[in-house]
Amino acid sequence: MRLSFEDVNLRLSRQYPLSCDKYIRKCEYLAESKPFWMFAKNNGSVTEECYPFTSQEGEVEECSSQCKDGSEFQFYKFSQFIAPIDETGIKNMIKSFGPPAASFEVYEDFLNYKSGIYEHTSGALVGYHFVNIVGYGIENDIEFWICQNSWGEDWGEQGYFRIARGK
Repeated sequence: MRLSFEDVNLRLSRQYPLSCDKYIRKCEYLAESKPFWMFAKNNGSVTEECYPFTSQEGEVEECSSQCKDGSEFQFYKFSQFIAPIDETGIKNMIKSFGPPAASFEVYEDFLNYKSGIYEHTSGALVGYHFVNIVGYGIENDIEFWICQNSWGEDWGEQGYFRIARGK
């Protein structure tokens, strides 16, 4: 049986490809957000419930061959994936399908983020990072994305941050 995207509502594991794909694990894809989806398309992925995210502190665990509860993996593959090409597409994706994954360049000043709307102002590039875009808004005429970070609830705005759109 072939299911359409509308028929399936599951949250794929962020940890499984991070732990089990040698390129994603080494961050060799840099700023492209395509690698996770290509990994899931080519290899399949498991659910977040099966393989929960554990890399909040920056440590990436070794790949496991079974779910955290000891059950066997059930893999889900994509036949295609959709990448929104503009802000309207991202907003529509959030409304229709839930938070899309995104990647961005991380500069030194982002590491010290506490609150407010982040805009890069100083510091060198330190790498690239993947997050989920969970919403958007406007404050003091500045449009921003609301993103869920993976660095734990003690970072930023209880694990989230706002970043200026279009920057």
